[in-house]
Amino acid sequence: CYLEPWDCCHFLGEYHPGGYAGDRLRQLMVNFKCRPSTAQRSPACLRHKRRAVAAVARALRTALARSAVEAVTWVPVPPSAAAGEPDYDDRLPQALSAAFGDYDLDLRLLLRHAVSMAPDHASPVRTNQRSLYERLRVDVALLQGRPLRTRIVVFDDLLVTGKHFKCCE
Repeated sequence: CYLEPWDCCHFLGEYHPGGYAGDRLRQLMVNFKCRPSTAQRSPACLRHKRRAVAAVARALRTALARSAVEAVTWVPVPPSAAAGEPDYDDRLPQALSAAFGDYDLDLRLLLRHAVSMAPDHASPVRTNQRSLYERLRVDVALLQGRPLRTRIVVFDDLLVTGKHFKCCE
């Protein structure tokens, strides 16, 4: 585990890996994390992915007060595929926008990967922390103009070891 005692992490559910039969959260995560290339080839997968994004948005909207949402800058953890790649997945900003688009939402895609990498959850070998950190880039242009809010929320859909969180932090 990469998390430190002072790290503050909130969650909406506890995920247990394995097949998705019989567990609504596992099924939701499988659909939410469906690769865009897979969803584009299968109308059923695309429909399930869209429903999963909407379900995550509803859960966020229910869990968080408007004042809490508007008090922070939201920074999604970047997907493993680099922008422009077929499997670049913007599910996190989609869910945040769907949940809080009518609020004064400060959503910024400040972080991105310089090159695509295999997603940890779909690979037998996980990327080490140093390699992950070295692939991350900050979009400095998004730091200009409107100032960041006092607090930043690093938003991710699944926390396993905390490695991505700590690299983004």
